[in-house]
Amino acid sequence: MRKYDMFTRYVLVLFSFALCTSILSCTPSKKTVGIDSIPLSATTYDGYRLSIVDLSIKKKKKKSTIIEYSLINTGRNHIDVQRFVVDNTPILFEFDHSLAANEMEGYKNEIISKLLGETLRLSAGQSDNNRSMKLSSKKSAEEETGFTINVGGGSSSSGKYYDKNYCPDLQIDTIKILKLTKKWVTIEYKVTNIGKGPASLSGETKDENDNLFIRAHISGATRMSRGAFAVGGAYISDRDVLEAGDTYTGVLRVNIKKRTRYTSNLILELDAYSSVRECNETNNQNFIFIK
Repeated sequence: MRKYDMFTRYVLVLFSFALCTSILSCTPSKKTVGIDSIPLSATTYDGYRLSIVDLSIKKKKKKSTIIEYSLINTGRNHIDVQRFVVDNTPILFEFDHSLAANEMEGYKNEIISKLLGETLRLSAGQSDNNRSMKLSSKKSAEEETGFTINVGGGSSSSGKYYDKNYCPDLQIDTIKILKLTKKWVTIEYKVTNIGKGPASLSGETKDENDNLFIRAHISGATRMSRGAFAVGGAYISDRDVLEAGDTYTGVLRVNIKKRTRYTSNLILELDAYSSVRECNETNNQNFIFIK
């Protein structure tokens, strides 16, 4: 009887060992995550982005310049430019080194403006190669010899200014949360012209698409980075000019449903389309932490 009990115990031990081994081998191993690691979803750009690459000058005349380039939808969503213009959906435009290599920095705004006027549809990852565009040859807004700003006729300082010592400088002073829900946040922001000259907030046309644009991003960092993704924005349409020393106060409501515990910073980017020429283009960002 004792031999039988010992044999039974031996079999049970072997069975338990085999069962534990099987369970351990079938259980997926957990990935090691460092303390400073951020999930992949937080580092992937989730907005609408078009990249203008491989730009070259095909023909240059006295009054016009024809360029060739490739256009790539480097965002994660389908882009329909005409629908976005109507809905005021923000699109991030990026240029590669070919813009500077061909000394075409002064045409950046005109290129973006013409693209926004096209009937353009691109799926995520899709490229449109061998495109061409006709541009004006004047570079009045980007002269290397001086600084130029067009100021609306409604301003007390209307006209053009070429003195670099008289240029505007916009910065976002403060951001305040007015209302916060799980899906939306309404913020109040203040923009001050700390420069010595007036800043034109409205474009040359009556269309608000060439006005100053404020873009909002969600990020885990406090400055713009590859991990930041756009969550909304708005054109300033109720103010034409911001004189030196003046402050503009605006209200913006953005969707934050994609926010995670790793991406709790709301970053505001001023003049996202570079429509305003400033003395200092490096102080156009500010952030607020969303609890």
